[in-house]
Amino acid sequence: MCFSDAVRFPTYTRHREIIDSINRWSGTILSQSLSHVLIVDDEDEIRDLVKAQLELNGLQVTSAWNAAEACQLLHDGVRPDVVVSDIKLPGMDGFSLLQVVRANPSWTNIPFVLISGFGDKDNLQRALQLGADGFLSKPFERTQLLETLQRSFEQVNHRIAALEAGNQQPPDLNDTPTDAGRATIADNGRFLAASHDPLDTRSVTPNAADVPAAAPTTDHSVGQELHFYWNLLFRNKWYILAMTLSAILFSIVLSKMMRPVYAATSTIRVASAAGGEFDYGATLLATRLGNTYIEIANSQPVLDELAHRLGIAAAPEIKVEMIPETELLEITARDPDPEIACQAANTLAEIMSERSLSLYAGDAPTARQILAEQVDQAKTDLDQAVDDYLDALSRSDAQQATPGAVPSPPAEELVLLEQQVRLRQDLYSELLQSYETARVSEQMRGNSITIVERASLPQSPASPNLFLNSVFGLFGGLVASFLFIVVRQSLNNTITDARDVQAISELPIIGRIPELPKRYLLHPLAEPPFSNQRQAVLMNAFQGLQARIQLSDLVRDAAGVIVLVTSPEADTGKSTVASYLAGVLARSGNRVALVDADLYNPSLHTVFDLPQTPGLGDIMQGKRRSARAALQTTAIRGLRVLTAGEADSEASGSVSVAKLRPLFGDLSKNQDFVIVDAPGLLVTGYTPLLAKQAHAVVLVVSERLTNRDNFKLAMKQLTEIHARVAGIVVNRVSRSQAYSYSARRSRHKWRSIRWSKSSTKGRK
Repeated sequence: MCFSDAVRFPTYTRHREIIDSINRWSGTILSQSLSHVLIVDDEDEIRDLVKAQLELNGLQVTSAWNAAEACQLLHDGVRPDVVVSDIKLPGMDGFSLLQVVRANPSWTNIPFVLISGFGDKDNLQRALQLGADGFLSKPFERTQLLETLQRSFEQVNHRIAALEAGNQQPPDLNDTPTDAGRATIADNGRFLAASHDPLDTRSVTPNAADVPAAAPTTDHSVGQELHFYWNLLFRNKWYILAMTLSAILFSIVLSKMMRPVYAATSTIRVASAAGGEFDYGATLLATRLGNTYIEIANSQPVLDELAHRLGIAAAPEIKVEMIPETELLEITARDPDPEIACQAANTLAEIMSERSLSLYAGDAPTARQILAEQVDQAKTDLDQAVDDYLDALSRSDAQQATPGAVPSPPAEELVLLEQQVRLRQDLYSELLQSYETARVSEQMRGNSITIVERASLPQSPASPNLFLNSVFGLFGGLVASFLFIVVRQSLNNTITDARDVQAISELPIIGRIPELPKRYLLHPLAEPPFSNQRQAVLMNAFQGLQARIQLSDLVRDAAGVIVLVTSPEADTGKSTVASYLAGVLARSGNRVALVDADLYNPSLHTVFDLPQTPGLGDIMQGKRRSARAALQTTAIRGLRVLTAGEADSEASGSVSVAKLRPLFGDLSKNQDFVIVDAPGLLVTGYTPLLAKQAHAVVLVVSERLTNRDNFKLAMKQLTEIHARVAGIVVNRVSRSQAYSYSARRSRHKWRSIRWSKSSTKGRK
């Protein structure tokens, strides 16, 4: 329970704050017609707070910690004017308690108010369907609880008075409310008490359009699927842990077995332009140039020269990478010998620096070489042109000196030869200039690769990386374990949780028995209080089962109730369920006879440390006549046990209806309950005979053990013989809601105890 401005605190709120809240919460005095309230809440401080405030308003208050305790109070004759219950309770929740109250004719007209911290449409709709008279969502105002209690009480009394005046029977409160329904929705959107006053504007009567319809849900909704897989992983946590640790261990061992490899890295710079100058437009050229040298460094001729210089047969592993947005190349050499790795990185850098030009150009002639050949040819052509011009000029001069001696060339030829000399000279000059430019560029290119940083001797191996391999083993183990669990689950045909039971049968689940570690196992003879919270949770589960059986229509108003506890197959824990159930009933003041009817595998004489004979087998074979005389007392007052006696095939074959009827009649004469521990329905042939004699049959199934097909066959057998099945008990539930909830309370209680002890020690 929680209030908007008065009580908005968890269970660890300081005592002073609780007292202050009580003092502030006043001003609303209830009508004297409402005098007695039953509060059901597992939070001790909140329950005490509400109880104190209601008592300040002149009300008698009875409180209960859980639904089982509330049912016991009602069964003992407590008749409150209003029941106020939190929805989230350990064991049986508030909805189940409401169903039990509405199903009992003596309690059906008690106004019932539900309080929840989950004020959603589903809870509201379910409360309406179950017949709640009021619903409050946390947080709510200080006065809302008092108003809701009074209005719920007055509304129910008004309806009953109207029905009695009309000589009618009270309606079935399990029906869904109509326009004259039981509940209203307050102006803040929360479900309060019903009101029939047309002038009351604080609440309205819900019609079909007023009450929000519950959203359709399926077993395959996302939330349920996530919850299913979470439970699946939690149930198999030890598989996950074992496989993950195995994968990590395997990766560590494999890393230790691998030969260590050392890595050494040197850095070189590749100038992208002559003279080492470049602009923004040279970025693409620099990238292409760097990639070219990367391929050259990994080429076989370079690696052969590297191996030759190092004096080894084969070069170590080489990896060359370009550092982004730079002219730098990293040369990494990897080898089991750290010295060879260091020398290889530095030697390859030297090779790249010394032979950058030849490596870049390869066997093709360079531009300088081509231009040199062209310059030589141009020089030859120029010399020839000059000789031709001079020869023509000399002949012309000779003709002028000695007329008629030698024919002189025409003047046009001299002009042509002179022009040819000039052209050859210009061509020669241009080629000579280009050659000089190429020579300088080639010289600069030969110095384009420089060593920036030499490799140092590595001190630790680069591989295997133990940490990285362990991380890979961790994730690999998790993935492998998850796949293993999913595949295993898909091939598994056993009942995994209550959803499987509900999918096969429409019978109610009347009990969920949590599975406890062996160190927390509790003997059925153990007396409360229990030192361990888990044991308390176990007993609380059986108390809830006791309440559901006692309030069942099958055993109501019956004397000497015979309850048969059976299962579809063996090893489901049915004998444990029968023993605990008998113990809980006996501690509640009932006279209980526990019968070991499992003549194939008797166990109750071992559980209660009793002689096996005389027992049921002796009676079936005629060796004993009186069943009551064969009952043996136990350490629990009111509990007596009829052991199996001589349990063999002859005894089981002698079981018949003619013998069972007088036996159970004899047992039930002086007993309030007769609990029969019967063998599995598919184990023996006489279990259906026992089921026909019982007022109620409790079918026990075990998570991760009971086969689905066997469960279906067992249900078919019970249906065919028209057995009166009270419900199904799911045994060995892993981390049920009740267990998780109580575990949290236990941890908080332990923290409070430690704080208290430390404070006391400090004061001393």
